[in-house]
Parts: sequence; structure tokens; C-alpha cells
Amino acid sequence: MPRVLSIREDYVLTIIRLMGSMGIMKTTLDIHDDLLTRAKRHAQETRRPLRAVVEEGLRLVLSKETCPEPYVLPDLSYGGPEIHDPLAAYTWPELRDIIYGEGSEP
Repeated sequence: MPRVLSIREDYVLTIIRLMGSMGIMKTTLDIHDDLLTRAKRHAQETRRPLRAVVEEGLRLVLSKETCPEPYVLPDLSYGGPEIHDPLAAYTWPELRDIIYGEGSEP
């Protein structure tokens, strides 16, 4: 037989159902202690819940439309096309054997 909920339990379940329909989702975040302390202090000073401060921070970061330039590796290759690559003659298994001392250079 199902348990009858008290008025308080029924109210809590109703709030959770409403939260789900409004798109509010609970999650757990690991936040550095210093940052969390500062955020809590800011929330208290502005008389807002910590959730509102965190949401505002996320909105601010996510609203930036500029994406950083993709990192391009510098060309540190040695020589030019006229330089002979001494490793080009080897297959990968041969190179592996040479590196680990299991073979000899052909």
C-alpha cells in the first residue's frame, strides 16, 4: 500500500516537479575554496542567493562571442626539402626495434 504523503512532503514534491518543468537542474560543482568564499561574500553583499551569482558568472562568460585564436604550432622543422631524412628508410617496427635496442640499423 502506498504511503500517504504529509502536506509538507507533498509541497516539496510539487516544487521539485515545478523546478523540473522550468528547466532548473541541480548539479554538483567542485569550486576552489577561495573562489567559493569570494562568491558567497559577493552574494551576501548583493543580497542575492549564491545560485544567482554563479548563474550570472556563467552567463557573462558564455555571452562573450569572441573565440580565442586557435593555437598554431610553430614550424621547428630542421632543414629543407633537399635534406635527406635518415629515418625515412625505416618502417615503424624497425624504428621501434632500434629505439629499444632490439635490432640493428640496416
